[in-house]
Amino acid sequence: ELSYVDGTLAIDKADQLITFEALEARTFGDASFDLAASVDSGLGLSYATSDEAVATIEGSTVTIVGAGTATITATQAGSTNYHAAEASQELTVNKAAQTITFESIENQVLSTSSVTLTAIASSGLTVGYEVSGPAKLAGTTLTFTGAGDITVTASQAGNVNYMAATALPRTFTVTDDTPVDPVK
Repeated sequence: ELSYVDGTLAIDKADQLITFEALEARTFGDASFDLAASVDSGLGLSYATSDEAVATIEGSTVTIVGAGTATITATQAGSTNYHAAEASQELTVNKAAQTITFESIENQVLSTSSVTLTAIASSGLTVGYEVSGPAKLAGTTLTFTGAGDITVTASQAGNVNYMAATALPRTFTVTDDTPVDPVK
């Protein structure tokens, strides 16, 4: 025999579990990639980043915008049947390497008076120059002040997104081509 008692039956919401694997380290300049977290409830996930200077997220696609570290959080807001859930992983974006292209400088004669330096960093960052020998530098114009060996070293120190480039020296000789008065 069954008897019924008036009352309220309370069914609690179920927990849900988000599976979010560790993120591999990336390098500034890498292509965008998709996140692949999943939730056992089958409900949809949303993603957020702790640092939009490192990565931005649209839908589940991450775009790298700078070197650094950001926390990527996968969230499921919950429903009438499930509690909210979240899981996070660290995304490390390493600085990119850069190189300098700096053509050799041909030997010069003093009457030429100057050359324009044209080193380029693969990062697009400004290249700096250091000069030793009989010359002076103004911007990218190297003016000869006498005959002798000149070494110009191109360098790029890097920034928040790029490592320093290996300095690249170029050495050339300036010869004196002014006529000498014959001895009288």
